[in-house]
Amino acid sequence: MKSTGGLTEDKLWLPKIESAINGFSKFQISFEGVGNFDENVIFLKPAFSQELINLHKTLFSAVGPYYKDPAKKYFENNEYHPHLTLGAIKWGLTKEDTLEMVEKARRELKNLPAFEVNSIRIYQKNDGAKSWHKVMDIKFGTN
Repeated sequence: MKSTGGLTEDKLWLPKIESAINGFSKFQISFEGVGNFDENVIFLKPAFSQELINLHKTLFSAVGPYYKDPAKKYFENNEYHPHLTLGAIKWGLTKEDTLEMVEKARRELKNLPAFEVNSIRIYQKNDGAKSWHKVMDIKFGTN
């Protein structure tokens, strides 16, 4: 939903995020296939959801990124492309792995049921760490 742009170590942005999503209501998401960014990233494509777009833009606006052009650097705001990443070359996959993953995902993930979105989860990756860990879940304010 939101890249790392503007999410500083001091977490001064956290109350802004909590306040921003307080007015959101739960909504449904479904997937309509597998996609990729070049051959480097493989993802599930959600069906179009204005709620999802609005949630992203709200989070983007609340944090106030400090980069010169964060939309281009992290594909945010009007450049945002909703997706659920399955794997990426930067995480150790080869191009052959990604091609295999696309075919397997098309076969095995084609009939996923819709699911309810009623919160966001914040993850953090510490410097030098290989994996992300959960910081907290924040429920929408009006369910």
